[in-house]
Amino acid sequence: AKIYCINLDDRPERWQFMERQFQDLQMPVERWSAVDGRRLDFKALEDLVYGGELSAEAVQRLFLPNQQKVFGMDLTPGAIGCALSHMQIWLDIMTRHGQGEFEGDERSQFLVVEDDCEFVPYFDEEQVQRRLDEVPQDWQLVFLGGVDAMGLQP
Repeated sequence: AKIYCINLDDRPERWQFMERQFQDLQMPVERWSAVDGRRLDFKALEDLVYGGELSAEAVQRLFLPNQQKVFGMDLTPGAIGCALSHMQIWLDIMTRHGQGEFEGDERSQFLVVEDDCEFVPYFDEEQVQRRLDEVPQDWQLVFLGGVDAMGLQP
């Protein structure tokens, strides 16, 4: 499996945290320079709306004061940058696949993580493969994590 880790250029401490985890797991990882949503201009947002990647309603809510936003539902500049980073990785995978880099392996697997991911102690490639073996044969995407928006996890 090919592993990508999304990391903002101005957050080297997060990349170091992730590098240590992947070294401990003995899994190679490629750092992906994240899109910084705080640096997107209005023209870039218009282009996303025009291209169908972002709804006009979401952009309107983006500019609401934070106290009027619904946590976890409304977009933030960081969420837009994160989503664009994921989209860039998908484009990279498709481009490399189209160039024959993954030839002979039509079921190539890719793991995309963000730089605030903390792996459970028993996480390893074999564990992931055991879980993937339980997924239907026609799967295209598996979500391996979650967000503890309610703060319920220790």
